[in-house]
Amino acid sequence: MTDRIVEHDYVNASDNIAQYEADQCNRQQVTIEQYSEYWAQYDIPVWKFNRLTSDMGLDPWWQVNDRLDKSMVDDNVYFVGNDEVNGDFPLFIQKRDMLAIEEGE
Repeated sequence: MTDRIVEHDYVNASDNIAQYEADQCNRQQVTIEQYSEYWAQYDIPVWKFNRLTSDMGLDPWWQVNDRLDKSMVDDNVYFVGNDEVNGDFPLFIQKRDMLAIEEGE
């Protein structure tokens, strides 16, 4: 399963605020490439972390399911809403959804 996720690796929140916040709400980081190759086939919510809104004290989690254009993949460039990102762009999925999928296989 480790090829389908990004292992969380931080000592404190300042090392990787997105992974730290994800652990607080039981989410797991995946890259957009991992999501497209494996997790996208399942109907599960996916979020991106917004550092700016986190710094402002607002909810940093933006659900992006409807903004992922899986049909527009070209040379490891993906489109998230109006953003063009590379394959290691971080996304987050609920750990309970991951476990349910893994148990169902």
